[in-house]
Amino acid sequence: VADENIKIGKGKNRKPTDPVRENTFVDSYGYDGLIDEVKIYDRGLTSSEIQSIFSLYSKALAWKDSPDMEMRSLPVFDPTGKFGGSYTRLRFYETWDNLWRQSGHPDVVVAFDELPTQFVFWRGTGFIPMIVNENGQWYSNEFNETWGTSGGQGCQEPMSDKEAYTNHARIIENTDARVVIHWRYPLLDVLHVFANVDEETGWGDWSDWYYYIYPDGVATKLMNLWTHGERNHEWQESMAIFGPNQHPEDIIETEVALTMVDLEGNYVEYSWEGGPPDNVEEPENKVIQHINYKGEYDPVTIGEFEGSNVYGGELTPYAVFPTWNHWPVSQMPSDGRYASFPDRTAHSSLTHVGLPTYAEDFGDRPYQQKILMEGMLNQEPLGLIDLAKSWLNAPSVTPVRGCESLGYNQVERAFIINAIEEDMVLKVEASEQQPLVNPCFVIENWAMNSPASLAVDGQGKTSGPDVRQGVVRDTDGSWKLVVWFRLNAKDPVEFVFKNNTVGNNEGL
Repeated sequence: VADENIKIGKGKNRKPTDPVRENTFVDSYGYDGLIDEVKIYDRGLTSSEIQSIFSLYSKALAWKDSPDMEMRSLPVFDPTGKFGGSYTRLRFYETWDNLWRQSGHPDVVVAFDELPTQFVFWRGTGFIPMIVNENGQWYSNEFNETWGTSGGQGCQEPMSDKEAYTNHARIIENTDARVVIHWRYPLLDVLHVFANVDEETGWGDWSDWYYYIYPDGVATKLMNLWTHGERNHEWQESMAIFGPNQHPEDIIETEVALTMVDLEGNYVEYSWEGGPPDNVEEPENKVIQHINYKGEYDPVTIGEFEGSNVYGGELTPYAVFPTWNHWPVSQMPSDGRYASFPDRTAHSSLTHVGLPTYAEDFGDRPYQQKILMEGMLNQEPLGLIDLAKSWLNAPSVTPVRGCESLGYNQVERAFIINAIEEDMVLKVEASEQQPLVNPCFVIENWAMNSPASLAVDGQGKTSGPDVRQGVVRDTDGSWKLVVWFRLNAKDPVEFVFKNNTVGNNEGL
């Protein structure tokens, strides 16, 4: 033993404690804290000697309750006061930040001018998208996940890419009317083994997800999974994310933790008091899931749910919600570690909701697609019904002059219009069952890089908080106008879009 090197602040390689599954591997760990006055003894101290020394030092050190260390808390992005996406570098704390070999702007944040919420794509979560409320409480609707394929061990998912070697997010559109974010990631295990590898091409499972984020804090997303494997992947899990010193029950209400709502106004509230409920199956035709955070703004998920279940397993005495700390932030090679204290970043799960296939192909480039709406909103569960109707059962468009309707694009939460003339008039046939809620119009073949002159039901509209425009290049090089209105209607509404040859460019 005397010939061995002395390691201070770092022990021998070992497995993490408290694993959920066997897919937890040996790695190197170091002490994350302050060390001072190192003393080496030529014998082992007794427990009473250790206690005596500790008591002596703890009384003498006045700074022990306020050490010279950065507080460990989830990153905060200071908004610019404008709606839009930003490339940035979100700081956690110095020791952790220094682990990374990335540029000065690896992360993406979408902030709002009138809302205290944000969409966050941070390397500390593997760029898994987060929605954050005014109290710094984080939420995610998960990702694609599969298990144990192509020699992989355990969960194959973006959570396993601890170093964010391959996960990344980028801004595609960034205008006053909306922000579009592309998140791309492979499905791999903690040893970086790809799922469902095709022996001929070498490609495994990859996902391309597109987020269409609007000024009202609502996003729709297209989830595209490329896979040659069996289509048994997971697409959604309701996950709360915690920073150090945040306990699950400090973030999520337990008496009424979750509410499910259908389009007829039927709803059921579910309690986690004493532990998870047996199920969240009612009402039968639910389309809205509202999770009750301890803040003004709560996570909302909307879709054509095909069944649902509770994440009721893997419970410990720590919380009524199953909680793990192998992710986020942690670099340990493990796909599951139980949390016992609020000393690390961690996450809990509440439910899964099933989703129908939106589109798919089984050919040379096999894929499966699903869609979902989400946001961090300050509306009561029943107040979300019109929003759900407007997206799930959008009204039709009647072209009146100068344009043709290409239909409602549910992926983008937008009416797609083809411009034929410079002066366009159309009517949206809104009704009680097919309402308009903050609609977006995408005008293809727009004649110039300039905003439109607008009118709604004969009244001229100017750009501002309630009317927002952007002009972007389409993939064929033509201009595309994007217009978002803050507008609720249950009767037909007439819209006028006219090329504005004079004025400032409000686009990208």
